[in-house]
Amino acid sequence: MKKLEISEKIKNEIINKFENGVAMRELERQYPYSFVFIQKLVSSYKSEKQLKLNYPIKDGFNLIAVCKKTGKEFIDYSNTCGVITKHVCNLYPEESTKSRFITKSIEYKTSKFWYDKYFDFIYKIPEVVETKKCFYCDWVTKDNKNYAGSYKTHLNIVHGITPYQHLTNNPSDKEYFKYVEPPKDAVTCEICGKKMRMINTNHLKKHNITVGKYKKKYKSPMVSETTNKKLSISAKINNRYVIRSFVSRSENEIRDFLIDNGIFIKQSERTILNGLEIDLYCPDYNIGIEYNGNLYHSENYGKKDENYHVNKSNLALNNGISLYHIHDDEWDYNREMVKAKLLHIFDIEKNFIMFKNDYNIVDNVTLYLDRRWFPSPNRNCFISQGYKCVETTLPDYWYYNPNTHISERINRSEFTKEKLKLSHPRIYNESKTEWQIMRELGYDRVWDCGKFVYKI
Repeated sequence: MKKLEISEKIKNEIINKFENGVAMRELERQYPYSFVFIQKLVSSYKSEKQLKLNYPIKDGFNLIAVCKKTGKEFIDYSNTCGVITKHVCNLYPEESTKSRFITKSIEYKTSKFWYDKYFDFIYKIPEVVETKKCFYCDWVTKDNKNYAGSYKTHLNIVHGITPYQHLTNNPSDKEYFKYVEPPKDAVTCEICGKKMRMINTNHLKKHNITVGKYKKKYKSPMVSETTNKKLSISAKINNRYVIRSFVSRSENEIRDFLIDNGIFIKQSERTILNGLEIDLYCPDYNIGIEYNGNLYHSENYGKKDENYHVNKSNLALNNGISLYHIHDDEWDYNREMVKAKLLHIFDIEKNFIMFKNDYNIVDNVTLYLDRRWFPSPNRNCFISQGYKCVETTLPDYWYYNPNTHISERINRSEFTKEKLKLSHPRIYNESKTEWQIMRELGYDRVWDCGKFVYKI
């Protein structure tokens, strides 16, 4: 049943008329409320009025409730926030069984607080409380010890500065913000120049820009190194049993292809690699498959640096899992070849087909195998031909432009400094690195896992 509501204005009108001698039956006819409702309203008013008479307020004094058993003082003598109820129930457990209806009934009948027998009510002269005035405006707070952090909130919301920035302007407040330390490492907002541990969505809203647009426009770090490490550790712990709410269409297509060929697949597996996710995991073969969308696996936008993919492959290998990596351009433009390779990996198809970039033979002696498709140095068809793994190269990269090449990686050899000098003379500068020039042109990098080097 919906509770009957009455505005404060109408309530006061009814009470004033009752005080001036208007009968409750007459009030029932004047207002759209039942006689019982008006009777309760008047009874409540009488009780509150009598309570005020029994606990009068004196000018220049605070009325304090003092516990007879413990001597603890309560400024909230009328129990507005319920702190007295909690105190009484802790001392006298039998009182916790009383409902609000019972306690109110006691107050109606006795015109005293239901907890009156447990407290003495005394008057005290209010203590003079020092206030804290804002350094920049006339705002004042009674939180002069900074217990609640109201000044910090005021500085952030009204003036848009941190306590550390404030102390730079006003060192005399150092005692007030004694626990504030400068960030050991910070990132700088490219729009306003503010230094912080992490540039988040709330900050960017002030500049009317989204996180995605900020990343594309400025290509600068948004999280400090220390904060990033803390978040990574937290993610490994918290994400272990998280199931993704979004999975790409292409990843689902690869999953369905494997299932159609009789392979059992667990999707979004997080319990093996310390919270890191394996997109598609086949426990029967100890094989994992990563579907790497170029945008979200790029260095700047996706925050996947040169070590991300190789470290994940090594971690999988240490756990007895061969982890294969498929990029979206391989699936989009060479789907049938990827399917043939997957069938070979799972021993369904004996003929092994390789991309031209999967391997490279030098002088008929040295063989380079892409670790994305050959994750284990001791499990491939070349071992039986007399090849031995003698070295592992560092990860290499492709270039990727989300604006002009939506799902295509471009070999880095297309963008040497000699070629960039001819193709982009306006922005070319001898002091700039190849990577700096490519970033100015809107390109990002996508890293691989390196290569295994074999010799006969």
